[in-house]
Amino acid sequence: MVETGDDTAQAAAYGGLAREVTRRAAELICGRVQRGMGTAAMVAGSEPERMMRDLLCFLRQPAPDLAFEAAAGHVAQHPSAHRWG
Repeated sequence: MVETGDDTAQAAAYGGLAREVTRRAAELICGRVQRGMGTAAMVAGSEPERMMRDLLCFLRQPAPDLAFEAAAGHVAQHPSAHRWG
């Protein structure tokens, strides 16, 4: 969508929503790993701790609410986008 340049607002909305879904899924998985492994998953420098720290740091983005606002604005203006809900 982004590369074709046909509808940049729609591409930005899809991108923001996809990033949010990915972030939430990763946080859920990290929580399950921590509960499953207990304190072993939180030992500084251990493989699980390092991987979760790197992943969660990578998934953080500045101003995530702006992505939601852009997506909500697009959905509100385009009835065909309501299938996202």
